[in-house]
Amino acid sequence: MLMRALPSPLLEPPPWRGCQLCHHGMGPDDQRLCGHPDAVGNQPQPVELLRRSHGACGPEAVYLDFPGLHA
Repeated sequence: MLMRALPSPLLEPPPWRGCQLCHHGMGPDDQRLCGHPDAVGNQPQPVELLRRSHGACGPEAVYLDFPGLHA
């Protein structure tokens, strides 16, 4: 019987890592919010909602912006 090792949770990137780096991200890491005006207007929203498959930012992180993208 072939046994496959499960990935270690310590080696996985934290959820919504891009949102943690993004200029539009705000709030403590356990309650990450997005403040991009085109995505949420004037009311910051949880990144979990915005990054859903049909969310404003989507899985592709359409509004992601951090210094490494402009190097």
